[in-house]
Amino acid sequence: MTAQIISGTEIAKQIREDLKQEIAELKEKHNLVPGLATVLVGEDPASQVYVGQKEKTSQALGIYSERHDLPADTSEEELLSLVDKLNKDPKIHGILVQLPLPKHINEVTVLYAISPKKDVDGFHPVNLGKLMIGYPAFVSICQVPHPQVYPPHRLPLTPPPSLCREHSFPQSYIPYLYLSSFLY
Repeated sequence: MTAQIISGTEIAKQIREDLKQEIAELKEKHNLVPGLATVLVGEDPASQVYVGQKEKTSQALGIYSERHDLPADTSEEELLSLVDKLNKDPKIHGILVQLPLPKHINEVTVLYAISPKKDVDGFHPVNLGKLMIGYPAFVSICQVPHPQVYPPHRLPLTPPPSLCREHSFPQSYIPYLYLSSFLY
């Protein structure tokens, strides 16, 4: 087998085009606009760039996006209250709390507070456990093989039907997960 050079730029461009089309179909067929909430605590420059790219990509794809920038002295209780609010918000389908968090906030407590159904990074123990035993789960794209390594040169943008039944949403519902790794 000969090595194949792949273009990350071309792959990202194709994924963006696929996502735009799928998001447009969600809007047209289901009157659904995927929603992503990002939460940044503190002023880490690298985290600001990363979260900014998620926001920019969301807008370019037609995904509803909320960015929550909190000061570094935000208490754990205040952060957990925001996560709870986002868990209950029907406009928000995915939550990304940017790590690292300030030292006075327990990251594990915060990650466990994110609903497994809205856990974009796939760090919630329910999602990690389901992944480990091969059970259909709400899995981050970071946890699956790269589509250029495993043909047909892209992963399906839709979750398995069993996952849709479990979470009661249309099968073509999870395009914002791709924001987790490819589109920055």
